[in-house]
Amino acid sequence: MNIPASPPPKYDDIHLNEEIPATPPPSYATATAPPAYRETDNFQEIPQIPQNPNRRANPYPVLNVPPQIAMVRQEQMFVEQQVRTVAPQVIVVQPQRVVLGDTPTATVCRFCRKSIITNVKYKPGCAAWGMCLLLTILGLICGFCLIPFCVRGFQDAHHTCPYCHRHLGIYVRK
Repeated sequence: MNIPASPPPKYDDIHLNEEIPATPPPSYATATAPPAYRETDNFQEIPQIPQNPNRRANPYPVLNVPPQIAMVRQEQMFVEQQVRTVAPQVIVVQPQRVVLGDTPTATVCRFCRKSIITNVKYKPGCAAWGMCLLLTILGLICGFCLIPFCVRGFQDAHHTCPYCHRHLGIYVRK
C-alpha cells in the first residue's frame, strides 16, 4: 500500500460544525448459517440399535444389570508359598539440636523425653551489666543505670522443662 505522505490539515481547515447526514447508513446483507451436519456431502448414517419396547431405562444407569447373564465355570487353583521371616529393622532417630531463643521454645526434653514447650526465666547477664556500666560512665548514676536490669531485652533467657524441672539451656544476649 503506497499512500502519499501529506501533512495533516491545519486546525482552521477542519469543519467542526458539519451537520450529520439525515439518511441512515446502508443496510448490510443478512448472514446465513452454515449447512447442517446432515446436509454435508460426506455424512454417513449411524445405524440405530432396535430397542425393546417393554424395557424401561433405569434412572440409575450405573446400576443397570446386563440383559443376558452367562454362567461361567471357574476352577480353583491352590498355590503353596513359603514364608520367610525377616528380622525387623531398627531405625534410630537422632533428635535435632533445637536452638533456644529468648522466648519459650517447642522441643523434646533430653531428660524426660517428653515433647514440651520450655519455661523461661529471665536473669540479668553480661548485656545488662555492660549497659549498666555504660550508663554509669555516661553520668546516669541516680538509678537510671539500673534500667537494664528491668528490661527483658538485656537479660539472658534460662530454659527449663515444665515436667521434670531440669535446666535445658541458656540464651545469652550478645
